[in-house]
Amino acid sequence: MIDLHIHLDGAVSFESARMLAAMQGLPVLGDEELREKMQVRPGNDSLAEFLTKFHYPCSLLQTKEAITQCVRNLLQDLKKNGIEYAEIHFAPIFCMDGGLGQEEALQAAIAGLDDSIVPARFILCCIRLVFDALYDKNMETARLAVKYHGKGVVAMGLACDDGTYDIASYAPFFEHARQAGVPLSIHAGETRINGVQSVIDAINLGASRIDHGVQASLSDEAMSLLQQKNIPLTVCQTSNLCTGVYKDIKEIPILEFKRRGIRFCLATDDPCVENTTLEREYSLLKENFCYSDAEIMEMQKQAIEISFAPEEIKEKLRKM
Repeated sequence: MIDLHIHLDGAVSFESARMLAAMQGLPVLGDEELREKMQVRPGNDSLAEFLTKFHYPCSLLQTKEAITQCVRNLLQDLKKNGIEYAEIHFAPIFCMDGGLGQEEALQAAIAGLDDSIVPARFILCCIRLVFDALYDKNMETARLAVKYHGKGVVAMGLACDDGTYDIASYAPFFEHARQAGVPLSIHAGETRINGVQSVIDAINLGASRIDHGVQASLSDEAMSLLQQKNIPLTVCQTSNLCTGVYKDIKEIPILEFKRRGIRFCLATDDPCVENTTLEREYSLLKENFCYSDAEIMEMQKQAIEISFAPEEIKEKLRKM
C-alpha cells in the first residue's frame, strides 16, 4: 500500500510519544492522557478540537535527536501497517520553539529516513496561517525545498487552514519552487469555506497534486480543471469526518470523482489523531462505495504513478 498524504506530527503513535518524551526529560504519559492530548473523540466533527491535537506531538519535535527518532518510529509503524512507500508532510516551522533552525530540523528528519525499513520521502510544507508574520519563514521553507529536492525531499507543500487564508497570496513561494523544478502538493478544497476557490487557485498556481480537494465536486469549473490538467487528489475520508467537513462518509464525493475520471487515491492524513490506518481507509471505501478488490488494486497502482517517488523506487513498487 502507498500513503501519499501523512503528516509527521499527526502520525506520532502513543509509543513514539512516550519514547520522545523520555529522550527529552519530559513527563511520560499514560494512554488515557495521550488519548486526551493526541486523538479526537469518536464522533468528533469539530475542526477546532481536531487542530488542538497537534500541540502536544509538536512539542516533542523540538530537538534534532527527537525529530530523527520520530521519523524512524514512523517508518517502523508504516512497515507494521503494510505500507510500501510514503510521502510525509513535514513543516519545519513547527520545530523551532526549542531553538532549532528550519534547516537543522529538516536535516534531522532526513537522517531518520531508511529505505531498508520503508522507502519514504518528505513533502516540505509552508504554513497557511498569519501571512505577513510567517512570510520570511515560509520563504525559507521554499528555499529548503529547492536545496534538498532529490535529497530526501520530493515536493513542496502548503498546509493548514484552507478556509480562512487564501492560496493566491502564497504564489511567491510556489513560484520559487516551480522555477527550480520542485513539484507542488497543495492542501486545498478541504473545507466548504473558500473550498472551491482554493482548488481553482491551487491549479492555476501550478499544483502537481492536490491534498483533499473534495470541495471541487461543488463546482463544474473546478472539476473540469482537474480533468483537463489531469491533476490527482489524495482523499482522506476519516479526516473529513473528524473535522466535520462531512457528517456521513457517503457524502464524500468519491463516486463523482470516479464518474468524472478524476484520478485520486486514499490517504490517512493524521493516522494517530484520527485513529486510522490506510488499510482501514480502503476497507471503508469498499464498504461504503462498493469498490471491488480489483478497483482498489488499480487505485493502489495509480498511487504509485501519482507519487513523487524517484523512478527507481516506482519501478520496485510496480513489481510488488
